[in-house]
Amino acid sequence: MTEEFSFTDEQLFFKFRAGDQNAFNELYTRHHMGVAKQVGNYVKNQSDIEELVLEVFSTLSRMAKYNPELSSLKTTLFWITKNKTIDYLRKNKNQYHEVSMESIDEAGIESINSKMVEKSTIEVKNDRLGRALKCLAERDRVLLELKYFRELSLEEIATILKISYGSAKVGIHRAKQELKKKLDELDH
Repeated sequence: MTEEFSFTDEQLFFKFRAGDQNAFNELYTRHHMGVAKQVGNYVKNQSDIEELVLEVFSTLSRMAKYNPELSSLKTTLFWITKNKTIDYLRKNKNQYHEVSMESIDEAGIESINSKMVEKSTIEVKNDRLGRALKCLAERDRVLLELKYFRELSLEEIATILKISYGSAKVGIHRAKQELKKKLDELDH
């Protein structure tokens, strides 16, 4: 009977740095969809999204120094993705797109609205939600994106934004309240 080991992202990264290509493949498998989703929130073209995902993982593979005590690998990937996306947007200003409605799935809507949504109304809800999100302050949009679309924990959000855990929790609560107000305004 063989025992299957489950490695953390950090362990996989160090196994890769020691020459284990399968460890890097596992990291890619675990995180490429999240990276693509993050990039897809700002970039419209699918081939550009795929190219940016490859750039992100290429950058990760070349990282000479990584200290898991300073940040998780997921947080590090988030920052690499953010920086690569910003670089892309600077070079291709006409490609900027605040929120891709295709990236908002039924689960995201349910999480934010805390209601079950019938499949026939998802398209209408996506449009309404997208318009409401665009009306929010950037900080509120970022908090909601990290929490509900990237599905990060409060600890990870606090680390990424360099704020306390309590500030992240309060900020998300306030952002949800603002989003509800914007959604109500759109209904009237």
